Amino acid sequence: MYYHRLNRSYKSILPLILLLLVSYMAVGQQTGMVWGQLSDTTNHQLLKDAFITVSRVSDDSIQKRFFSTENGSFSCDRLPYGNYLIHISIQGLQPVQKKFTLNDQQKQLDMGIIYMHIRVMELDTLVVQEAAVLIKKDTVEYNAGRFQTNQYASLSDLLKLLPGLQLKNDGNISINGQPIDQIMVDGKPFFNGDPQTALTHLPAEIIKKIQVYTTTQNNLSGVPPPPGFPGNKTINLVLKADKRKGDFGKLSVGAGTGGAFNSNGDLNHMNGGQQISVIGDAGNIDRENTRADLFSRASGITRNLNGGVNYRDSRNDHTSINGSYMNSDQRNENSQRIHVLNIFPGNSSTVLDQNLNMVTHNNTQRFNLNLEHKPDAFNSFIFQQNVMLQRTNTVQDQQNTQHYESSGDRIYQSSGNNSSNTDRRMISSTLQYRHNGQQPGQMLSLELNMFNNYTDYNGSYFTQTTHLSGSSSLNQHNTNTDHVLVLSPSMNYMMPIGKQNILNIRANYSYTHDDIATRTYSFNGSTQHFDQLDTTQSNDFKSSYHNAAMQMSIRKQWNKITLTAGTGIAADWLSGDNKTNQSHTTRHFINMLPSVTLGLGSGLQVSYTGKPVVIIVQQLQPVSVTADSLFIQEGNPDLQEPYTHSLNLGYSVLRPGTQQFFSASFSGSITMHSIQHAVSLMDNGAQISKPVNLNGAQNLSLILNYAIPALQRKSGFNIAANATYSKDPLLSNGIRNKSSLLYFSSTFTWNFHTDKGIDLNISSTPAYNSMHTSMGQTSQYFIAIFGGKASYTRDSWESALSAYYTFNNSLPGSYQPDYPIIAPFIGYRFLKRKAAQVNLSINDLLNQQSGAYKSIEPGTVTDTWSRTRGRYLLVTFTYNFSRFGGGNHNIH
Repeated sequence: MYYHRLNRSYKSILPLILLLLVSYMAVGQQTGMVWGQLSDTTNHQLLKDAFITVSRVSDDSIQKRFFSTENGSFSCDRLPYGNYLIHISIQGLQPVQKKFTLNDQQKQLDMGIIYMHIRVMELDTLVVQEAAVLIKKDTVEYNAGRFQTNQYASLSDLLKLLPGLQLKNDGNISINGQPIDQIMVDGKPFFNGDPQTALTHLPAEIIKKIQVYTTTQNNLSGVPPPPGFPGNKTINLVLKADKRKGDFGKLSVGAGTGGAFNSNGDLNHMNGGQQISVIGDAGNIDRENTRADLFSRASGITRNLNGGVNYRDSRNDHTSINGSYMNSDQRNENSQRIHVLNIFPGNSSTVLDQNLNMVTHNNTQRFNLNLEHKPDAFNSFIFQQNVMLQRTNTVQDQQNTQHYESSGDRIYQSSGNNSSNTDRRMISSTLQYRHNGQQPGQMLSLELNMFNNYTDYNGSYFTQTTHLSGSSSLNQHNTNTDHVLVLSPSMNYMMPIGKQNILNIRANYSYTHDDIATRTYSFNGSTQHFDQLDTTQSNDFKSSYHNAAMQMSIRKQWNKITLTAGTGIAADWLSGDNKTNQSHTTRHFINMLPSVTLGLGSGLQVSYTGKPVVIIVQQLQPVSVTADSLFIQEGNPDLQEPYTHSLNLGYSVLRPGTQQFFSASFSGSITMHSIQHAVSLMDNGAQISKPVNLNGAQNLSLILNYAIPALQRKSGFNIAANATYSKDPLLSNGIRNKSSLLYFSSTFTWNFHTDKGIDLNISSTPAYNSMHTSMGQTSQYFIAIFGGKASYTRDSWESALSAYYTFNNSLPGSYQPDYPIIAPFIGYRFLKRKAAQVNLSINDLLNQQSGAYKSIEPGTVTDTWSRTRGRYLLVTFTYNFSRFGGGNHNIH
């Protein structure tokens, strides 16, 4: 019955949508033009390479970005009629903003000569400068020139100084607790937006502004987030005008004791909107620890070989192209000791001790292409192509011992080894058409996403297990092929209603086809081959997943208050065919999609959304999978689709005078029919895990950040606090066990810089973690990391000392619960402009060789110790060069 109601709802809404689209496309598309010339007020020199943006007054959306020409002139044509704001900025001069209107009475506007004043003016003891940080709606903008870095500093050195931005030792970036997933250069991806590549290979000296805003992502499946809802962030780097033409790069080569080596290099050519970058990395040492960080954990010894090329060209007013190719080869050798507490009812909780040695070799090739064409001011076409080829080889041996926690009685002892090979081939494409209407805020976007993935896996496993009642062995070979095809069209339409309202209609559909074939063969002693098919672990499973959603919302503006409210409906159809046992599964789900977002001009935003969680097809397979007969995973074809209610609150404020920055972010969610695990302990110690639906999953999170940047004070600090509380139910031996997890951490970072060459960075991160279960088990621990780096530069000499101390009050003594890491450094610069440097560094001076940590999850508590490289001495030679503007005087 409700499926028929859904069908009638679609039929009633569809004519309205078609009527809106037809009336929208029928509106005339009238355009105008604006031009002028730039000059300074001091020498009346014409200003070239000024950065100019033209944005709509109604919604602040940027319509055009361009630079002034050699004679200081600028022009912008094919602008739809409306009210606009032109913003002009150039290094050393005060920015200029002017409003203008294009209509039937004023189709062309000559703004004449626009004079720009000197930015820095001394009035007695007062110095007026451009603000270090600006907040523009959902965008945070940093002025890079207000944050002082050393000569030849990298992008990562600059980002560490920005208030509210957190850069971890492993290269991951976040702002106010929300992750940053890509880095753009002048609005275009740099090596497909990979943050790690940009952090290493982009110098700080070429950057004018750092803009952080919400990422717009393509949704291949599932329901897209409603407008205004928080998500992952993007960093856009705006380059300086005088750094847009020229060449720059660096070359670094290092070798040391114990086989340690590290080298990297890059070559960049800039010609206005054209950029070519070639990069390379090779090394087997860990990234330098720059601050106290709880989550960046060294694990084994990794050798990296990376190389790639990136090209972008946006010199043409109508067509721009951006693409990259990257080849990454990584080999990791790791030795671990692992201590796991598995919580079960009564006296049946177990302790598993593992000794693990593993070698993993991964090679990945990525090709990315972005092509954008704008035939006029109203229309644009975007085509994106991504190709990935990946091969992973793994060899592992391990020894396991499991016993009961209460009595200490041993359950089993096992040893074994395994090897596996995985080949993956992925290709994805996106085609997008966007049409901007004549009326401000009017827009139609049509998009088609295609995704195709092939995965081939084969592995061999051998395990010898000794129980109290005897012994057993497992010797098998496993193959798995998985082909996934996704097609996902979507539509987004926005239309102003009156002066203060905007109607937004969004519709999307996705089709996912998954074809999985799994074969498990046991070793045949008579033939000495893996030719005995294990039918209990073999399966052919084909599935089709259809998802359709339609959402409608209205945004209303009252002065500085914005309210967006909407609703929608989502329908899912899932069917699966198990060819092995001739069974068929069909599931249907229908859900509502409510959403409300309230934004206040004071920097406060509150939002609510409700939406379903897509089921992973592999969770539905009625088949058992195991690698050693001790840990068995089963599917569940009877899973229901979970539904999550989410509430988010964000607040940020910036004091313009002192540039003090404060932000707070709160999020909470409740998931109905959440997919959790039902874990059963067998008499022989084996564990069987199966996904099941359970109610009661909750999550609360609070993130606070307060920062004062190091500007005129030469000293700045940042305080961040994070608290998370979650309830996660699970089934242990058929009994419901609710785990309540509490986590709290705070990070204090202090930076100090003087003109005499002294730099200090001190940080501390204490944290508390606890788990309480409804079965009575309690686990809690305290961890703290204290660290700092002091450096001194005088003439051509540089010296530094890094020291970090880690303490954990719950790790056993054999896991090194506390250990210091000390790393001294000394370097000498020479040649013209000190472009070359030779340095000597010692990592892990006390040779601790430790990467110990503790983790708590629902039903388990894990202690892990990983071997690291330990102490080594490294001698490195680095050479930097740059030539900008075509002159030889800038050669480094």
